[in-house]
Amino acid sequence: MIQIGHNSNVGKIRPANEDFYQVVEPPEAPNGIDAIFVVADGMGGHAAGEVASRTSVDSVIATLSSPDCQLGNMTEQELLEFLDSSFNKANEDVIEEGVRSPEKRGMGTTCTLGVIRGSFLLVAHIGDSRGYLFRDGVLSRITDDHSVVEEEVRRGLLTPEQAWDDPRRNIITRAIGLDYHLEVDTKCVELRSGDRIMFCSDGLNSMITDQEIESILSQGDAASSVQALIDAANDAGGSDNITVVVADTPTR
Repeated sequence: MIQIGHNSNVGKIRPANEDFYQVVEPPEAPNGIDAIFVVADGMGGHAAGEVASRTSVDSVIATLSSPDCQLGNMTEQELLEFLDSSFNKANEDVIEEGVRSPEKRGMGTTCTLGVIRGSFLLVAHIGDSRGYLFRDGVLSRITDDHSVVEEEVRRGLLTPEQAWDDPRRNIITRAIGLDYHLEVDTKCVELRSGDRIMFCSDGLNSMITDQEIESILSQGDAASSVQALIDAANDAGGSDNITVVVADTPTR
């Protein structure tokens, strides 16, 4: 059985938590699905970031939980396409909420979604919240940040070390709620026994390095790893909200 730890923390600087997340496990999970987890990091004034992240997560979970969609019977490709469509529905919901409340118009949110079904992790992602895979003591990222600096790193214009200190590091290039046209990344990852999956908002990885994350994930159970990661981000300054989900696949 998959073991999942999860928590969210306001950090040390922000007055409120604009992150929102949800974890769905059996028996609440749809038939054939072992776990669903989604992390969103909202942005916008007048508490709009909090509204955007919550609206997005609620919409995605509602779509995936619909009794008509039969996630367990889809092929991997069909399921990835369905995850993409769930993001598009969330995008419409966030934009429509902005229309109803003009003071929230223009609000947006990142969204990173993981669905575990058997030996596969299916991912949908937009923005700069992250998904990681920790396997055999090595941490690797399974999502690409949609941000100005990370896109320049991928193009060879910045080194990762330069990106870490770049003042533009928080400027994202894709998000739910900003435009009716949505470009979503999807991916299918084959899991192995003993894999550890970690999803987070950028309040974690903007405070501590991937090397520090790797070290913390190398010890403890899922719940204690989540708390250790949040504590490390706060010890490093806690300049943003911090949300972490850790899921451990069974060890055979």
